[in-house]
Amino acid sequence: MASLIDTQSQTKKIIDIAVIGAGLSGLHCVKTILDNAASKNTSNSHSAVDIRVSLIEAQSNVGGRTKAVKLIHNTFVDVGASWIHQPVNNPGTDFVNLYGRRGNSTPVPVKVLSMPFEPNSTVYVASNEQIDFKEYAEYFAEILEEVEQMEAKSLNSISLKAALELIVNKYESMSLEELEDENISVKNIKTMRNLLPIFTECLSIMTGGDAEDLPLKDFEEGGGLNISGGNHIVTSTFGVTVNKFYNDLVSKYSRTLKTYLSHEVKAIQCKSNMNTNTPANSHKNIVVHTLDKENSSEKCFHADVVIVTLPLGVLKKMHTTLFPGGILPSYKVKSIEKLGFGNILKLYLLFTDAFWKDDNESESPNDEATWLMCPSENLGEFQIFLDYSTVTQDPILLAFAGGKNATVLENIDDEKIIIEKAIQSLSKGTGVSIEILRKKLKCITKTGWGQDPYSYGAYSFLHKKSGKLDRKNLQAPISIGNNERNLNNVYFAGEACHSSWAGTVHGAIDSGRNVAFQFLKEYDML
Repeated sequence: MASLIDTQSQTKKIIDIAVIGAGLSGLHCVKTILDNAASKNTSNSHSAVDIRVSLIEAQSNVGGRTKAVKLIHNTFVDVGASWIHQPVNNPGTDFVNLYGRRGNSTPVPVKVLSMPFEPNSTVYVASNEQIDFKEYAEYFAEILEEVEQMEAKSLNSISLKAALELIVNKYESMSLEELEDENISVKNIKTMRNLLPIFTECLSIMTGGDAEDLPLKDFEEGGGLNISGGNHIVTSTFGVTVNKFYNDLVSKYSRTLKTYLSHEVKAIQCKSNMNTNTPANSHKNIVVHTLDKENSSEKCFHADVVIVTLPLGVLKKMHTTLFPGGILPSYKVKSIEKLGFGNILKLYLLFTDAFWKDDNESESPNDEATWLMCPSENLGEFQIFLDYSTVTQDPILLAFAGGKNATVLENIDDEKIIIEKAIQSLSKGTGVSIEILRKKLKCITKTGWGQDPYSYGAYSFLHKKSGKLDRKNLQAPISIGNNERNLNNVYFAGEACHSSWAGTVHGAIDSGRNVAFQFLKEYDML
Protein backbone atom coordinates (compact mmCIF):
# COMPACT_ATOMS: atom_id res chain seq x y z
CA MET A 1 0.00 0.00 0.00
CA ALA A 2 1.35 3.42 -0.89
CA SER A 3 2.10 5.66 2.06
CA LEU A 4 0.18 8.85 2.72
CA ILE A 5 3.51 10.52 3.54
CA ASP A 6 5.11 12.55 0.76
CA THR A 7 8.77 11.73 1.45
CA GLN A 8 10.03 14.35 -0.98
CA SER A 9 8.26 17.43 0.33
CA GLN A 10 7.70 16.17 3.91
CA THR A 11 4.59 18.34 3.90
CA LYS A 12 2.41 17.74 6.92
CA LYS A 13 -0.77 16.01 5.80
CA ILE A 14 -3.90 16.50 7.90
CA ILE A 15 -6.58 13.82 7.91
CA ASP A 16 -9.93 15.14 9.11
CA ILE A 17 -12.19 12.47 10.55
CA ALA A 18 -15.84 12.99 11.41
CA VAL A 19 -17.09 10.44 13.94
CA ILE A 20 -20.88 10.44 14.04
CA GLY A 21 -22.32 9.35 17.36
CA ALA A 22 -20.79 9.73 20.83
CA GLY A 23 -21.95 6.45 22.30
CA LEU A 24 -19.65 3.73 23.59
CA SER A 25 -18.64 2.66 20.09
CA GLY A 26 -17.90 6.17 18.83
CA LEU A 27 -15.97 7.15 21.96
CA HIS A 28 -13.79 4.04 21.92
CA CYS A 29 -13.21 4.47 18.20
CA VAL A 30 -11.97 8.04 18.79
CA LYS A 31 -9.73 7.00 21.69
CA THR A 32 -8.17 4.14 19.72
CA ILE A 33 -7.40 6.36 16.72
CA LEU A 34 -5.94 9.21 18.78
CA ASP A 35 -3.96 6.91 21.09
CA ASN A 36 -2.30 5.23 18.12
CA ALA A 37 -1.72 8.51 16.30
CA ALA A 38 -0.12 10.01 19.41
CA SER A 39 2.04 6.93 19.87
CA LYS A 40 3.24 7.04 16.28
CA ASN A 41 3.98 10.77 16.45
CA THR A 42 5.92 10.25 19.68
CA SER A 43 8.05 7.48 18.18
CA ASN A 44 8.53 9.42 14.96
CA SER A 45 8.81 13.16 15.52
CA HIS A 46 9.03 13.67 11.75
CA SER A 47 5.69 12.01 11.08
CA ALA A 48 4.04 13.78 8.18
CA VAL A 49 0.45 12.94 9.16
CA ASP A 50 -1.75 14.69 11.70
CA ILE A 51 -5.23 13.51 12.63
CA ARG A 52 -8.04 15.82 13.64
CA VAL A 53 -11.31 14.37 14.90
CA SER A 54 -14.72 16.03 14.98
CA LEU A 55 -17.04 14.06 17.26
CA ILE A 56 -20.62 14.86 16.24
CA GLU A 57 -23.51 14.00 18.55
CA ALA A 58 -27.19 14.88 18.12
CA GLN A 59 -27.99 14.78 21.83
CA SER A 60 -26.84 17.30 24.43
CA ASN A 61 -24.84 14.61 26.21
CA VAL A 62 -22.51 11.77 25.32
CA GLY A 63 -23.18 8.12 26.04
CA GLY A 64 -25.76 7.14 23.42
CA ARG A 65 -27.79 4.26 24.83
CA THR A 66 -25.96 4.42 28.17
CA LYS A 67 -27.62 6.90 30.47
CA ALA A 68 -28.00 7.24 34.24
CA VAL A 69 -30.64 9.27 36.08
CA LYS A 70 -31.00 10.14 39.75
CA LEU A 71 -33.89 8.28 41.34
CA ILE A 72 -33.50 9.57 44.90
CA HIS A 73 -30.78 11.28 46.95
CA ASN A 74 -27.48 9.79 45.73
CA THR A 75 -29.05 6.78 44.05
CA PHE A 76 -28.46 6.68 40.30
CA VAL A 77 -29.92 4.02 38.03
CA ASP A 78 -29.18 3.12 34.44
CA VAL A 79 -32.05 3.66 32.04
CA GLY A 80 -29.87 2.33 29.26
CA ALA A 81 -27.31 -0.47 29.35
CA SER A 82 -26.67 -1.81 32.85
CA TRP A 83 -25.29 -5.37 32.60
CA ILE A 84 -21.94 -6.90 31.70
CA HIS A 85 -22.69 -10.35 30.35
CA GLN A 86 -19.91 -12.94 30.67
CA PRO A 87 -17.42 -10.58 32.33
CA VAL A 88 -14.22 -12.66 32.07
CA ASN A 89 -11.97 -11.34 29.26
CA ASN A 90 -14.73 -8.86 28.48
CA PRO A 91 -13.80 -5.33 27.29
CA GLY A 92 -16.83 -4.00 29.15
CA THR A 93 -15.34 -5.24 32.43
CA ASP A 94 -12.03 -3.52 31.71
CA PHE A 95 -13.86 -0.32 30.85
CA VAL A 96 -15.86 -0.25 34.09
CA ASN A 97 -12.85 -1.19 36.23
CA LEU A 98 -10.87 1.69 34.78
CA TYR A 99 -13.50 4.41 34.74
CA GLY A 100 -16.29 3.29 37.07
CA ARG A 101 -14.49 3.72 40.38
CA ARG A 102 -15.02 6.89 42.39
CA GLY A 103 -11.50 6.68 43.81
CA ASN A 104 -8.50 4.38 43.91
CA SER A 105 -9.62 2.80 47.17
CA THR A 106 -13.23 2.07 46.17
CA PRO A 107 -14.23 -1.50 45.33
CA VAL A 108 -14.84 -2.73 41.80
CA PRO A 109 -18.19 -1.12 40.83
CA VAL A 110 -20.00 -4.30 39.78
CA LYS A 111 -22.17 -6.89 41.46
CA VAL A 112 -22.93 -10.43 40.40
CA LEU A 113 -26.63 -10.58 39.57
CA SER A 114 -27.94 -13.80 38.06
CA MET A 115 -30.51 -14.07 35.31
CA PRO A 116 -33.76 -15.93 36.18
CA PHE A 117 -32.66 -19.11 34.36
CA GLU A 118 -29.30 -19.29 36.18
CA PRO A 119 -28.67 -21.49 39.25
CA ASN A 120 -28.27 -18.68 41.79
CA SER A 121 -31.60 -17.01 41.06
CA THR A 122 -34.73 -17.30 43.15
CA VAL A 123 -37.86 -17.04 41.04
CA TYR A 124 -41.40 -16.56 42.34
CA VAL A 125 -44.36 -16.96 40.01
CA ALA A 126 -47.49 -15.00 41.00
CA SER A 127 -48.91 -15.74 44.49
CA ASN A 128 -45.38 -16.29 45.88
CA GLU A 129 -44.97 -19.84 44.58
CA GLN A 130 -41.25 -20.51 44.31
CA ILE A 131 -40.26 -22.71 41.36
CA ASP A 132 -37.08 -24.03 39.81
CA PHE A 133 -37.16 -21.75 36.80
CA LYS A 134 -33.93 -23.21 35.45
CA GLU A 135 -35.45 -26.71 35.32
CA TYR A 136 -38.24 -25.51 33.04
CA ALA A 137 -35.80 -23.51 30.93
CA GLU A 138 -33.95 -26.75 30.31
CA TYR A 139 -37.17 -28.45 29.19
CA PHE A 140 -37.68 -25.77 26.57
CA ALA A 141 -34.03 -25.80 25.52
CA GLU A 142 -33.99 -29.57 24.97
CA ILE A 143 -37.04 -29.56 22.75
CA LEU A 144 -35.81 -26.53 20.85
CA GLU A 145 -32.79 -28.58 19.87
CA GLU A 146 -35.12 -31.23 18.50
CA VAL A 147 -37.13 -28.67 16.54
CA GLU A 148 -33.93 -27.21 15.06
CA GLN A 149 -32.99 -30.63 13.71
CA MET A 150 -36.29 -31.24 12.00
CA GLU A 151 -35.85 -31.51 8.27
CA ALA A 152 -39.42 -30.72 7.25
CA LYS A 153 -39.38 -27.84 4.79
CA SER A 154 -42.45 -26.38 6.42
CA LEU A 155 -40.32 -25.56 9.44
CA ASN A 156 -37.60 -23.70 7.58
CA SER A 157 -38.94 -20.27 8.50
CA ILE A 158 -40.63 -21.11 11.76
CA SER A 159 -40.20 -18.49 14.48
CA LEU A 160 -38.92 -19.13 17.96
CA LYS A 161 -42.34 -18.32 19.40
CA ALA A 162 -44.00 -20.89 17.17
CA ALA A 163 -41.39 -23.46 18.20
CA LEU A 164 -42.10 -22.82 21.88
CA GLU A 165 -45.79 -23.39 21.20
CA LEU A 166 -44.90 -26.68 19.51
CA ILE A 167 -42.99 -27.70 22.61
CA VAL A 168 -45.92 -27.20 24.95
CA ASN A 169 -48.42 -28.70 22.51
CA LYS A 170 -46.22 -31.76 22.16
CA TYR A 171 -46.14 -32.37 25.89
CA GLU A 172 -49.85 -31.68 26.29
CA SER A 173 -50.66 -34.31 23.67
CA MET A 174 -48.60 -37.04 25.37
CA SER A 175 -50.15 -39.90 27.26
CA LEU A 176 -49.36 -40.44 30.92
CA GLU A 177 -47.07 -43.32 29.97
CA GLU A 178 -45.16 -41.13 27.50
CA LEU A 179 -44.82 -38.38 30.08
CA GLU A 180 -43.53 -40.90 32.58
CA ASP A 181 -40.90 -42.02 30.07
CA GLU A 182 -39.85 -38.39 29.69
CA ASN A 183 -39.81 -38.03 33.49
CA ILE A 184 -42.34 -35.18 33.28
CA SER A 185 -45.51 -34.91 35.34
CA VAL A 186 -48.88 -33.44 34.39
CA LYS A 187 -48.16 -30.68 36.90
CA ASN A 188 -44.93 -29.93 35.02
CA ILE A 189 -46.91 -29.52 31.79
CA LYS A 190 -49.41 -27.15 33.39
CA THR A 191 -46.53 -25.11 34.79
CA MET A 192 -44.87 -25.00 31.37
CA ARG A 193 -48.08 -23.68 29.82
CA ASN A 194 -48.33 -21.09 32.58
CA LEU A 195 -44.70 -20.07 32.08
CA LEU A 196 -44.84 -19.82 28.30
CA PRO A 197 -45.62 -16.07 28.26
CA ILE A 198 -42.75 -15.56 30.72
CA PHE A 199 -40.27 -17.44 28.55
CA THR A 200 -41.23 -15.51 25.45
CA GLU A 201 -40.99 -12.25 27.42
CA CYS A 202 -37.56 -13.25 28.75
CA LEU A 203 -36.41 -13.88 25.19
CA SER A 204 -37.76 -10.49 24.11
CA ILE A 205 -35.89 -8.76 26.95
CA MET A 206 -32.68 -10.65 26.22
CA THR A 207 -32.71 -9.85 22.52
CA GLY A 208 -34.95 -6.79 22.22
CA GLY A 209 -36.91 -8.64 19.53
CA ASP A 210 -40.32 -10.21 19.77
CA ALA A 211 -40.21 -14.01 19.96
CA GLU A 212 -42.27 -14.30 16.77
CA ASP A 213 -39.51 -12.43 14.90
CA LEU A 214 -36.60 -14.47 16.29
CA PRO A 215 -35.02 -17.37 14.39
CA LEU A 216 -34.69 -20.84 15.86
CA LYS A 217 -30.90 -20.73 15.70
CA ASP A 218 -28.32 -18.07 16.55
CA PHE A 219 -30.80 -15.78 18.30
CA GLU A 220 -28.55 -15.73 21.38
CA GLU A 221 -25.73 -13.35 20.50
CA GLY A 222 -23.17 -11.64 22.70
CA GLY A 223 -21.06 -14.61 23.78
CA GLY A 224 -18.04 -16.52 22.54
CA LEU A 225 -14.58 -15.24 21.56
CA ASN A 226 -13.07 -16.31 24.90
CA ILE A 227 -15.39 -14.35 27.18
CA SER A 228 -17.05 -16.32 29.97
CA GLY A 229 -18.68 -16.10 33.38
CA GLY A 230 -22.09 -15.11 34.67
CA ASN A 231 -23.70 -11.70 34.70
CA HIS A 232 -22.59 -8.51 36.44
CA ILE A 233 -24.60 -5.36 36.96
CA VAL A 234 -22.73 -2.05 37.12
CA THR A 235 -23.50 -0.53 40.51
CA SER A 236 -21.75 2.74 39.68
CA THR A 237 -23.91 2.87 36.48
CA PHE A 238 -22.68 2.89 32.92
CA GLY A 239 -23.99 6.43 32.53
CA VAL A 240 -21.62 7.83 35.17
CA THR A 241 -18.75 5.66 33.90
CA VAL A 242 -19.10 6.91 30.32
CA ASN A 243 -19.00 10.55 31.41
CA LYS A 244 -15.73 10.01 33.27
CA PHE A 245 -14.28 8.22 30.25
CA TYR A 246 -15.31 11.08 27.98
CA ASN A 247 -13.93 13.78 30.29
CA ASP A 248 -10.55 12.02 30.40
CA LEU A 249 -10.57 11.70 26.62
CA VAL A 250 -11.31 15.39 26.05
CA SER A 251 -8.68 16.44 28.57
CA LYS A 252 -6.00 14.27 26.97
CA TYR A 253 -6.71 15.27 23.36
CA SER A 254 -7.88 18.87 23.59
CA ARG A 255 -5.81 19.83 20.53
CA THR A 256 -6.89 17.11 18.15
CA LEU A 257 -10.46 16.38 19.30
CA LYS A 258 -13.40 18.73 19.02
CA THR A 259 -16.85 17.67 20.19
CA TYR A 260 -20.06 19.06 18.76
CA LEU A 261 -23.04 18.20 20.95
CA SER A 262 -26.61 18.97 19.87
CA HIS A 263 -25.57 18.66 16.23
CA GLU A 264 -27.98 16.39 14.39
CA VAL A 265 -26.58 14.85 11.21
CA LYS A 266 -28.93 15.34 8.29
CA ALA A 267 -26.90 14.03 5.35
CA ILE A 268 -23.50 12.64 4.39
CA GLN A 269 -22.45 13.48 0.84
CA CYS A 270 -19.41 13.33 -1.38
CA LYS A 271 -18.57 16.61 -3.07
CA SER A 272 -18.79 15.16 -6.54
CA ASN A 273 -22.51 14.48 -6.00
CA MET A 274 -23.34 17.95 -4.70
CA ASN A 275 -24.85 20.65 -6.88
CA THR A 276 -23.70 23.57 -4.75
CA ASN A 277 -20.26 25.13 -4.70
CA THR A 278 -18.36 24.53 -1.48
CA PRO A 279 -15.12 26.50 -1.66
CA ALA A 280 -14.27 26.09 2.04
CA ASN A 281 -12.11 23.02 2.64
CA SER A 282 -12.64 22.14 -1.01
CA HIS A 283 -9.82 19.58 -0.89
CA LYS A 284 -11.89 17.46 1.50
CA ASN A 285 -13.98 14.84 -0.26
CA ILE A 286 -16.93 14.39 2.15
CA VAL A 287 -19.40 16.89 3.56
CA VAL A 288 -21.44 16.11 6.67
CA HIS A 289 -24.51 18.33 6.90
CA THR A 290 -25.78 18.91 10.44
CA LEU A 291 -28.40 20.97 12.24
CA ASP A 292 -26.97 22.92 15.15
CA LYS A 293 -30.01 22.55 17.39
CA GLU A 294 -28.91 25.19 19.90
CA ASN A 295 -28.69 27.89 17.23
CA SER A 296 -31.21 26.42 14.77
CA SER A 297 -28.66 26.74 12.00
CA GLU A 298 -26.90 24.47 9.54
CA LYS A 299 -23.27 23.54 10.06
CA CYS A 300 -21.22 21.56 7.57
CA PHE A 301 -18.19 19.46 8.38
CA HIS A 302 -15.63 18.71 5.67
CA ALA A 303 -13.82 15.45 6.15
CA ASP A 304 -11.51 12.94 4.54
CA VAL A 305 -13.06 10.07 6.47
CA VAL A 306 -16.43 9.54 8.17
CA ILE A 307 -17.06 6.88 10.81
CA VAL A 308 -20.76 6.22 11.39
CA THR A 309 -21.69 4.77 14.80
CA LEU A 310 -25.40 5.52 14.72
CA PRO A 311 -27.82 2.93 16.16
CA LEU A 312 -29.30 0.51 13.66
CA GLY A 313 -32.73 1.93 14.49
CA VAL A 314 -31.66 5.30 13.10
CA LEU A 315 -30.14 3.72 9.99
CA LYS A 316 -33.33 1.75 9.34
CA LYS A 317 -35.43 4.89 9.64
CA MET A 318 -33.12 7.41 7.96
CA HIS A 319 -30.62 5.68 5.65
CA THR A 320 -32.18 7.14 2.51
CA THR A 321 -31.92 10.75 3.71
CA LEU A 322 -28.63 10.26 5.58
CA PHE A 323 -26.95 8.92 2.44
CA PRO A 324 -28.67 10.70 -0.47
CA GLY A 325 -28.04 9.88 -4.09
CA GLY A 326 -27.91 6.13 -3.55
CA ILE A 327 -24.33 6.14 -2.26
CA LEU A 328 -25.00 3.14 -0.02
CA PRO A 329 -24.48 -0.17 -1.86
CA SER A 330 -27.62 -2.27 -2.29
CA TYR A 331 -26.19 -5.12 -0.19
CA LYS A 332 -25.79 -2.76 2.78
CA VAL A 333 -29.28 -1.32 2.39
CA LYS A 334 -30.78 -4.82 2.28
CA SER A 335 -28.92 -5.84 5.44
CA ILE A 336 -30.02 -2.67 7.25
CA GLU A 337 -33.60 -3.51 6.38
CA LYS A 338 -33.38 -7.24 7.22
CA LEU A 339 -31.69 -7.03 10.63
CA GLY A 340 -33.95 -6.47 13.61
CA PHE A 341 -33.82 -3.57 16.04
CA GLY A 342 -35.87 -4.26 19.12
CA ASN A 343 -37.19 -2.45 22.14
CA ILE A 344 -37.03 -2.82 25.91
CA LEU A 345 -38.77 -0.85 28.61
CA LYS A 346 -37.39 -0.53 32.13
CA LEU A 347 -39.53 0.88 34.93
CA TYR A 348 -37.87 1.56 38.28
CA LEU A 349 -40.33 1.67 41.20
CA LEU A 350 -39.12 3.08 44.53
CA PHE A 351 -41.27 2.10 47.52
CA THR A 352 -41.33 3.10 51.17
CA ASP A 353 -40.15 -0.39 52.14
CA ALA A 354 -39.22 -3.73 50.59
CA PHE A 355 -42.65 -5.25 51.19
CA TRP A 356 -41.87 -8.19 48.90
CA LYS A 357 -39.29 -9.55 51.32
CA ASP A 358 -39.96 -11.82 54.28
CA ASP A 359 -39.16 -10.01 57.53
CA ASN A 360 -37.25 -13.07 58.72
CA GLU A 361 -35.47 -13.55 55.42
CA SER A 362 -31.71 -13.36 55.67
CA GLU A 363 -29.78 -11.29 53.19
CA SER A 364 -29.29 -13.02 49.85
CA PRO A 365 -25.79 -14.13 48.89
CA ASN A 366 -23.87 -11.70 46.72
CA ASP A 367 -24.47 -13.71 43.56
CA GLU A 368 -28.16 -14.38 44.12
CA ALA A 369 -31.01 -12.47 42.52
CA THR A 370 -34.73 -12.54 43.28
CA TRP A 371 -37.20 -12.33 40.43
CA LEU A 372 -40.98 -12.09 40.52
CA MET A 373 -42.91 -13.37 37.50
CA CYS A 374 -46.51 -12.43 36.75
CA PRO A 375 -47.56 -14.39 33.62
CA SER A 376 -50.01 -12.77 31.22
CA GLU A 377 -51.12 -13.60 27.69
CA ASN A 378 -52.00 -9.96 27.04
CA LEU A 379 -49.79 -7.30 25.51
CA GLY A 380 -49.27 -4.19 27.61
CA GLU A 381 -48.71 -6.00 30.91
CA PHE A 382 -45.63 -6.13 33.14
CA GLN A 383 -44.66 -9.75 33.73
CA ILE A 384 -41.11 -9.59 35.08
CA PHE A 385 -39.79 -7.76 38.16
CA LEU A 386 -36.29 -7.79 39.65
CA ASP A 387 -35.50 -7.04 43.30
CA TYR A 388 -33.13 -4.12 42.76
CA SER A 389 -32.61 -3.42 46.45
CA THR A 390 -29.56 -5.71 46.42
CA VAL A 391 -27.93 -3.28 43.97
CA THR A 392 -28.75 0.11 45.50
CA GLN A 393 -29.77 -0.79 49.08
CA ASP A 394 -32.99 1.15 48.41
CA PRO A 395 -36.43 -0.57 48.25
CA ILE A 396 -36.60 -0.65 44.44
CA LEU A 397 -38.25 -3.08 42.06
CA LEU A 398 -37.24 -2.98 38.41
CA ALA A 399 -39.97 -3.97 35.95
CA PHE A 400 -39.08 -5.13 32.45
CA ALA A 401 -40.96 -5.41 29.17
CA GLY A 402 -39.49 -6.45 25.84
CA GLY A 403 -40.29 -6.48 22.14
CA LYS A 404 -43.84 -5.58 21.16
CA ASN A 405 -44.92 -5.61 24.78
CA ALA A 406 -42.42 -2.83 25.51
CA THR A 407 -43.66 -0.82 22.54
CA VAL A 408 -47.32 -1.14 23.58
CA LEU A 409 -46.52 0.07 27.12
CA GLU A 410 -44.21 2.82 25.87
CA ASN A 411 -46.91 4.20 23.58
CA ILE A 412 -49.26 4.82 26.50
CA ASP A 413 -49.15 8.60 26.90
CA ASP A 414 -50.54 8.72 30.42
CA GLU A 415 -47.79 7.71 32.87
CA LYS A 416 -50.40 7.06 35.56
CA ILE A 417 -51.82 4.23 33.45
CA ILE A 418 -48.37 2.63 33.10
CA ILE A 419 -47.84 2.85 36.86
CA GLU A 420 -51.26 1.36 37.50
CA LYS A 421 -50.45 -1.57 35.20
CA ALA A 422 -47.27 -2.26 37.15
CA ILE A 423 -49.12 -2.05 40.48
CA GLN A 424 -51.84 -4.43 39.27
CA SER A 425 -49.22 -6.99 38.20
CA LEU A 426 -47.41 -6.65 41.53
CA SER A 427 -50.65 -7.07 43.45
CA LYS A 428 -51.33 -10.24 41.50
CA GLY A 429 -47.81 -11.49 42.13
CA THR A 430 -47.40 -10.62 45.80
CA GLY A 431 -50.94 -10.71 47.15
CA VAL A 432 -50.58 -7.14 48.46
CA SER A 433 -53.63 -5.01 47.73
CA ILE A 434 -53.56 -2.39 45.01
CA GLU A 435 -54.50 0.31 47.53
CA ILE A 436 -51.55 -0.49 49.79
CA LEU A 437 -49.14 -0.60 46.85
CA ARG A 438 -50.30 2.83 45.69
CA LYS A 439 -49.57 4.25 49.13
CA LYS A 440 -46.15 2.62 49.33
CA LEU A 441 -44.96 3.83 45.92
CA LYS A 442 -42.78 6.95 46.25
CA CYS A 443 -41.49 7.63 42.73
CA ILE A 444 -40.68 6.01 39.40
CA THR A 445 -38.46 6.50 36.38
CA LYS A 446 -38.90 4.76 33.05
CA THR A 447 -37.24 4.45 29.68
CA GLY A 448 -38.52 5.40 26.24
CA TRP A 449 -35.96 4.11 23.75
CA GLY A 450 -38.51 3.13 21.12
CA GLN A 451 -39.71 6.73 20.79
CA ASP A 452 -36.26 8.27 21.05
CA PRO A 453 -35.49 9.86 17.63
CA TYR A 454 -31.78 9.15 18.16
CA SER A 455 -32.17 5.41 18.66
CA TYR A 456 -35.70 4.23 17.71
CA GLY A 457 -35.20 1.21 19.93
CA ALA A 458 -32.87 -0.44 22.40
CA TYR A 459 -30.54 -2.86 20.61
CA SER A 460 -30.26 -5.01 17.52
CA PHE A 461 -31.24 -8.63 17.13
CA LEU A 462 -30.96 -11.29 14.47
CA HIS A 463 -34.33 -11.31 12.72
CA LYS A 464 -35.55 -14.64 11.36
CA LYS A 465 -35.19 -13.17 7.85
CA SER A 466 -31.56 -12.12 8.43
CA GLY A 467 -28.26 -13.88 9.11
CA LYS A 468 -24.72 -13.33 10.34
CA LEU A 469 -23.70 -12.12 6.89
CA ASP A 470 -25.97 -9.11 7.33
CA ARG A 471 -23.94 -7.96 10.32
CA LYS A 472 -20.77 -8.17 8.24
CA ASN A 473 -22.47 -6.27 5.43
CA LEU A 474 -23.52 -3.57 7.88
CA GLN A 475 -19.97 -3.19 9.16
CA ALA A 476 -18.28 -3.22 5.76
CA PRO A 477 -16.65 0.16 4.88
CA ILE A 478 -17.30 1.85 1.55
CA SER A 479 -15.59 4.36 -0.71
CA ILE A 480 -17.51 7.37 -2.00
CA GLY A 481 -16.64 10.30 -4.22
CA ASN A 482 -13.47 11.01 -6.21
CA ASN A 483 -11.06 8.83 -4.29
CA GLU A 484 -7.87 8.54 -6.33
CA ARG A 485 -6.27 5.91 -4.13
CA ASN A 486 -9.55 3.99 -3.90
CA LEU A 487 -9.37 3.91 -0.12
CA ASN A 488 -12.46 3.35 1.94
CA ASN A 489 -13.61 6.61 3.49
CA VAL A 490 -16.93 5.76 5.17
CA TYR A 491 -16.74 3.24 8.01
CA PHE A 492 -19.47 1.75 10.20
CA ALA A 493 -19.34 0.71 13.86
CA GLY A 494 -21.69 -0.08 16.74
CA GLU A 495 -23.11 -3.07 18.54
CA ALA A 496 -25.21 -4.01 15.50
CA CYS A 497 -22.03 -4.30 13.41
CA HIS A 498 -20.38 -6.89 15.65
CA SER A 499 -20.63 -10.40 14.19
CA SER A 500 -20.36 -12.13 17.58
CA TRP A 501 -21.27 -9.64 20.32
CA ALA A 502 -24.23 -7.78 18.87
CA GLY A 503 -26.71 -6.23 21.28
CA THR A 504 -24.15 -5.79 24.07
CA VAL A 505 -21.94 -3.16 25.65
CA HIS A 506 -18.82 -5.18 24.89
CA GLY A 507 -19.95 -5.49 21.29
CA ALA A 508 -20.24 -1.71 21.00
CA ILE A 509 -16.81 -1.14 22.58
CA ASP A 510 -15.07 -3.80 20.51
CA SER A 511 -16.69 -2.70 17.27
CA GLY A 512 -15.49 0.87 17.79
CA ARG A 513 -11.94 -0.31 18.42
CA ASN A 514 -11.97 -2.74 15.48
CA VAL A 515 -13.08 -0.07 13.03
CA ALA A 516 -10.43 2.31 14.36
CA PHE A 517 -7.71 -0.27 13.65
CA GLN A 518 -9.28 -0.99 10.28
CA PHE A 519 -8.97 2.68 9.35
CA LEU A 520 -5.43 3.00 10.75
CA LYS A 521 -4.25 -0.06 8.85
CA GLU A 522 -5.81 0.99 5.56
CA TYR A 523 -4.32 4.47 5.83
CA ASP A 524 -0.90 3.06 6.69
CA MET A 525 -0.84 4.52 10.19
CA LEU A 526 -0.05 1.48 12.33
